[in-house]
Amino acid sequence: MKPEPFAYPTLPHSRRHGPSGWPYGRYRPWLRDEFSFRCVFCLRRERWLGTRRGTFEIDHYIPQSQRPDLRDAYDNLLYTCASCNRLKQDFEVADPGRIALADCVEVQADGKIRWLNKDGHRLVRVLGLDDPTLELFRADLMAAIKESEAEYLRRMRYPDDLPDLTVLPIPPSNSKSNGVSQSFFARSERGELAEVY
Repeated sequence: MKPEPFAYPTLPHSRRHGPSGWPYGRYRPWLRDEFSFRCVFCLRRERWLGTRRGTFEIDHYIPQSQRPDLRDAYDNLLYTCASCNRLKQDFEVADPGRIALADCVEVQADGKIRWLNKDGHRLVRVLGLDDPTLELFRADLMAAIKESEAEYLRRMRYPDDLPDLTVLPIPPSNSKSNGVSQSFFARSERGELAEVY
């Protein structure tokens, strides 16, 4: 069965990595891998938007203004597109580490998003996931990948620049050091990575 581009996770996100001891900006390669190179909230992928500076950002799930002590806490950081990060601001939304987002929202074949519960309603409202431009983007992308197998493969494969976490500076500590061996780069090197996701 082919992965769907806008299928939200059916389980809460379980952290694969646990680096600590750095300022939060140094975790970008870890977070890219952690969240599968896509925005945790709207599911737009790096392959679709690009990775130039400002396209994807690091979000503090619990805002720095509320908990400055969590500023550099890896488990409080999410990988998001710039749009979702800016819209979320200091608003509270469903925590993808505690709630399966598939229980909250679903994307329909026409690109429209449907909220399934109060957490989903808040996600859609706060992040503008029902914005007509975003709905059109989803509809156009889904139509394009259905038309051609080549287009499906082009849009749904992993980025070309998978971060090799083994060559990065070693963080002062890492509560899940075995996560490096499960990174997408490591799995690709072992020939275990599917062509699409």
